[in-house]
Formats: sequence, structure tokens, C-alpha cells
Amino acid sequence: MRVYHFHYDGKRRGNWGEWATAYVVGKMLLSAGCNLVQQPEDADAVVCSGGTLLDTLGQDGVGPRVPKLLRLKCPYAIFGMGVAAEPFRGTYQESADSRMNLRSVCEKAVYVGVRDEGSLENLQVVGFTGGSLTYDPTVLLPLLLRQQGMNVVNSNGRSIGISVAAHNPNVLTVLKGRNPERTLDAVRGFLNYADKHGWECVPLCFNIVDIPLLCSLGFALASHVTDPILMCMTISTCRYVVGERMHACLLAAACRTPFLALVYKQVMSAALNSVVPVMPRMSVVGIDENKLIREFARMASEEQVLRSELNLWFLQAELTCAEEFLHMVKVLQQARR
Repeated sequence: MRVYHFHYDGKRRGNWGEWATAYVVGKMLLSAGCNLVQQPEDADAVVCSGGTLLDTLGQDGVGPRVPKLLRLKCPYAIFGMGVAAEPFRGTYQESADSRMNLRSVCEKAVYVGVRDEGSLENLQVVGFTGGSLTYDPTVLLPLLLRQQGMNVVNSNGRSIGISVAAHNPNVLTVLKGRNPERTLDAVRGFLNYADKHGWECVPLCFNIVDIPLLCSLGFALASHVTDPILMCMTISTCRYVVGERMHACLLAAACRTPFLALVYKQVMSAALNSVVPVMPRMSVVGIDENKLIREFARMASEEQVLRSELNLWFLQAELTCAEEFLHMVKVLQQARR
């Protein structure tokens, strides 16, 4: 089956978390025996993945992929995407046309799989009840690498992965009261604490706009990690991760690395609540270095319990994601006959 992978181009846009998602879905399509083509016109089927169906607004109030999907003549599937991050609100999400197009694009699809329960609820709000929960495809990256013979093992060393997120005025679901400078000051204080206690902190750069922030924290990023495989291998060498980027936390969980999530927007809470509700997190609203150090110390003191619970939760997530993917491919194959 010839498949066009219609994905969020994280590599080109400098969003390396979404690049990891695209990498996973592309590799899985190949392993399922699909032939990837460069244009939808050459495809027997289309798989849309990465980001959300409402991620980049067009003049009609919906993401640019929605009208393109509606124009397709071949069967298509939606896999592991988000559908907003919280109950619908805001100008574009309340638009009648936006809701109608979102419902139409899902009803026309032969399979719809989303990454969290919040997205399933939002589909129901617009009248579509046929969605499945797949989790974010990134959860399968370490598993894929192990199948390729790479040694992805969790470390008991003395390194902590650090991820921060730059302010983006176009993101509508950022927590009210978030102060990026305050978060940066808290992380800077945490880095001093970690250094005094013999920890090596490692930068985890998941978006090109985060590079200036990481540099301001004293990290040398001349060879910063952007490749999905290298990112995953880097995280697997960390004892813990303190992450403000969603994919930093998801990949940490996939590597069975305990993490403390610094939640700054609703989409992060939605994804983490679905796949690893047992892991600690704290809102960045009102954050300071003492609160951050205290929450980190609490996580570290519960390390063994968290590792055990993390493994149990994530085995289920991996199994669900893999099974839903194979089911999606089967549905596409049947639809083109």
C-alpha cells in the first residue's frame, strides 16, 4: 500500500519533539509494509499525524491540514493527534465553521486516533464519537530503537536532563499567570543546587526557540541534540528529567526515566494525565527555586516506587499505541479495496 504521511514538519519548523513523532510514525509505516510516497496524489491512503488538528490557524479558523484532508479522494486516517488541549473555548474554537469542519474531517476519516482523553472529549463536543485513544506516538521511540539493536537503558548515574520552554504568544492554552522569566530564575537556582550536590545537568532542547534560554542558563549548545534518536539516547543516560517541554517528559517516561514536569500549558497536562498520571508535576505559576528544589527532592526520594509504577503504566501505553497503529493500517487496507 502506497501511503502519504501527512505530518507536522517538526524538522523544518524547529520543533524536534514533533520531529520525533513523525520519525516514529514513518518508521512504523515502513515496518508495516507500506511504501511512503512524496505526494498525496500518488498515494493509496494518507496518514495524518503530529501536532493537533487545530495547531496552526488559517483564515477559516481551522488548521491548514483540515481543508486539505477534506479534499482528499483516497481514504485517510488520523493517528495520535491532539484536538485542542482543554474544553473548547476562545474565538476560533467557538466558531461554528471550525466545529463543523472538525466534525466533517473526522467523519470522513476511516480511522481517528487521538493522544489523550481530553481530545476524545473535544471530539464528542463537536458530535463525533468514533475516536480511539492511541497516546502520543513518541511513546514507541525507545522500543523502535531497541528493535534496531540500540542500547536504550535507564541510567543510575548522576545526570539530570533539563528542558525549558520559550514564550509563544500564539499558543492559546498557556496557563494564566505564567511568567517565563520567573520559571527561568527558578531553574537557574535549581542548577546551582544540583551542582552543589554533585549532579551534572544536561540540556534537552526540543524547540529551536528554546536555544537562547538554555544558553542563558549556561549550557553550551554548539552541538545541541536535535535528532530524535540522539535525543532519546541522551535522555536514557539521565537519572532524572526536569522538563517544561511535553515531549521531554514523554520521552523520559518512554525511557523509564523518572521526571518532574513543569506544566505551563494545558496540552501538556492532557497528554501526561493520559499516559503517565503517576509522575509528579508542578505548575509553573508561582514557581520559585525553593518550590522546584523541594518537588525534585520529593521525586528523588520516591525514585524506586516511581520507576516501578512508571514501568507498569508505560507498558500499557506502548501496547495500546502499537495495537491501535496496526488496527489503523488494517482499516486503511480494507478501505482501499
